[in-house]
Formats: sequence, structure tokens, C-alpha cells
Amino acid sequence: MNSQSLTIPLTWNGVAASIQLPLGVVNAEQIGDEDSTSFRKRHVPTVMLHSVTQQTVPILHSVSDNLSAIRVDDYYDSYHLIAVYLAYLDGKLD
Repeated sequence: MNSQSLTIPLTWNGVAASIQLPLGVVNAEQIGDEDSTSFRKRHVPTVMLHSVTQQTVPILHSVSDNLSAIRVDDYYDSYHLIAVYLAYLDGKLD
């Protein structure tokens, strides 16, 4: 594990803590195909950001996987976390 791979989780934790959001980890790579698969097949680096939890994993790619299954609060929290994280990264580029 290199220093960059250690920095990213610590940064995510710090950003989540700064906006008082819980941060959980669910390895969604083994669940199925997702939008970045075609990029990874061509060796383009990707990042998967999602609001999947252990409780919602069984919904993915099932007959229950529809708009009504979206947990709006989780979806908004993910959006909020990503927006703050991108602002943090943008500030680091200056």
C-alpha cells in the first residue's frame, strides 16, 4: 500500500466528519456491472461513489431495483459528501 492509497481514505473520513456525516464502506466491486466498467477495461482509472449499504445490496439488479427503492436521504448525503470532497480537492490544486 503506498502513501497515496492511505491518504484518500483518511481524507474521506475527514471530509465526512467535517460535515457530520457517517462514512461507511461497502465493497460494491463484486456486486455486478457498473458505469465505470468499460473505462476500467481500457485501463482508465476510475472511482466508484455510491450510497449502497449492506441493507440495500440485495436490491441491486433485482426486480425491486427501481426509482422507488432510492433512499432519498442517503442519495442526498452522498451528493453532499461528494460536493464537499470535490471542493476540498479543488482547494488543494491552488
